[in-house]
Amino acid sequence: MVKLGLNLVFILLFSIGICRTQTPNNDPHWILDFSENFDSINPSIYNYSDSQEDIYKFEPANVSINSGQLNLTAIDGGSQFLTAGINTRGKKEFSYGYFEIDAQFPIGPNRAGYWCVFWLQKGSCHNYGEIDIWEPNGQDAIFNDRYHCGLWGTSGSPTTIDSCHQCLPIDPGSCNCEDLYCKRKSGFLPSLGGSLTSWNKYSFEWTPQHGIYYHNNQPIDFATFPTDNLNDFHPAFPGNAQIVPSRKQELYLTFQMDEYVQPTTTFPAVLKFDNFKYYRLNVDCNTPLVAGHFNFMAHTYRVQKFISLTHSAVPLNTKIFLRAVEYVELNGSFTVPLGSELTVITHYGFCPN
Repeated sequence: MVKLGLNLVFILLFSIGICRTQTPNNDPHWILDFSENFDSINPSIYNYSDSQEDIYKFEPANVSINSGQLNLTAIDGGSQFLTAGINTRGKKEFSYGYFEIDAQFPIGPNRAGYWCVFWLQKGSCHNYGEIDIWEPNGQDAIFNDRYHCGLWGTSGSPTTIDSCHQCLPIDPGSCNCEDLYCKRKSGFLPSLGGSLTSWNKYSFEWTPQHGIYYHNNQPIDFATFPTDNLNDFHPAFPGNAQIVPSRKQELYLTFQMDEYVQPTTTFPAVLKFDNFKYYRLNVDCNTPLVAGHFNFMAHTYRVQKFISLTHSAVPLNTKIFLRAVEYVELNGSFTVPLGSELTVITHYGFCPN
């Protein structure tokens, strides 16, 4: 018997090469929930970003659709840079799942100050959560600032997180953070350099326990919660208190400017997006799967409470994924033939719904 339990991703490989990642391209547990091809901007789903900062201002006129692509243009407006963005604020929310988009970032020489963002955010002050999925700067394609929340209260004081994963104000003058669900995790993803000037696919898997960043379907960064203590942003937040946002988020696609803009920075500049997709896991977390002589090919794949299979065989030359909340148990003459793959994933005792 092989029993695969909590906090474990178990992969049996019987073929030469590297195991594929668990993306919607190959894992049937993922089901498409929402897609956007940007043939138009649907006002029932999207708003034009209209806020402003010291050096830039969102201008709805700088949002356009060209050949089924979303174009966000930044120009030098003199006293302010005029940029663009759209969001689903107040119209559509997203929860745990897999997010992907095709993008062409304006990256390269004379591009300092560009701030191109594919991100999720919702709320303010004590109810704030944010996940910056991809956020490159324009000059060297460095990515950073990945998870954060309302760290700073109205008095500008930082907050801390206790062992119960509640955010507590250090300064009584700061805003009430009792409902905060995340902390800031900052660091640098690998620089992808000039490859960003072409169209690429940028993706993020969000579950209650981890976040995985993908570039063209290949994982490039992974963080688990609450145990990952890498790249802590602020000493007030110990590594064992990191929490991924758990509340629903809204989608933002924005072209912003930062303080690193130079007199030589090129304008106008265009950030392009296409083919946004949101997948969620098909779940049946209260129902166990117990079977003998299991038919993998006829099965509807869901995240089950637990899985126990006996006297079964993975079909020849197939790649099978099994997901369970608690554990996966393989009994009897369970076989994975040469040329096949079996990937078994447990979800830390949580239902990823």
